[in-house]
Amino acid sequence: MKPDPAEHLPLINRVITQLGLSEYERDEAFSEGLVAITEAAKTYDPDKGSLAYWLARNIRWSIQSWQRKQMYNWQNVIPETARMERDDLEHRVAYNDLLRLMDDNLTARQRVILLAQASGYEGKEIAKYLGVGEMTVVRDRRKAQAIMKELLDPKN
Repeated sequence: MKPDPAEHLPLINRVITQLGLSEYERDEAFSEGLVAITEAAKTYDPDKGSLAYWLARNIRWSIQSWQRKQMYNWQNVIPETARMERDDLEHRVAYNDLLRLMDDNLTARQRVILLAQASGYEGKEIAKYLGVGEMTVVRDRRKAQAIMKELLDPKN
């Protein structure tokens, strides 16, 4: 009899905490963990160790793979023309500060969406590139814009 993955859902949160993910990445990571825990439960062999260890290892691997994919997408979706090419040092510093602010407060996918949109890509193109639905792009864009507006609002 195969184990029931639903009994081990707290394990996903424990792995996410151990990985030190930002508040904004936790939802995506939890989804990845759900898929991983379901798949890992199907392939579990009691002769090879404890179930908790097997599930945690698979969850961690899945979330870290997702993170690498998101980072790769983020770094490669921005065409060179969208990167700051000005010689003006002030603009470069401001641009780099903005990217750092985005890195610290947005998920990788939210960064991709905002930067790709700023580069002139349409929502449909971004959705296709990321392998998500257009409504996911719209939702993530709105959430990212709200976060950035709050961070950049001089009234704060």
